Amino acid sequence: MKLIRKELSGTGGCLGSYRLQAESDEDMWHLYNLIVVGDVVTATTMRKVNLADTQGGDLGSPAGSERIKMTLSISVEAIEYDSDAAELRLRGRVCVEPTSKGSSHVSI
Repeated sequence: MKLIRKELSGTGGCLGSYRLQAESDEDMWHLYNLIVVGDVVTATTMRKVNLADTQGGDLGSPAGSERIKMTLSISVEAIEYDSDAAELRLRGRVCVEPTSKGSSHVSI
């Protein structure tokens, strides 16, 4: 795992943020053991967006939806690790995103 940036603050360096880049399947397992419920995790992910929301149309319009790549932050509510696929799933509420703050999201 590659440590890109570390910013610690508070008494004894107990608060702060890390920017990490997973480079192997084993790194996902280590992240599973580091992340706890209540942490805020920022990641690039795919999100389904209603085109009517972005174009000012009705939600029931035939415009449909599209999956777009975006960066968002979630407050972690649940953590799952699939050892067979080496996938980490973080479920939580969106706290920083261009649209629909407060909605739920699962990041893989």
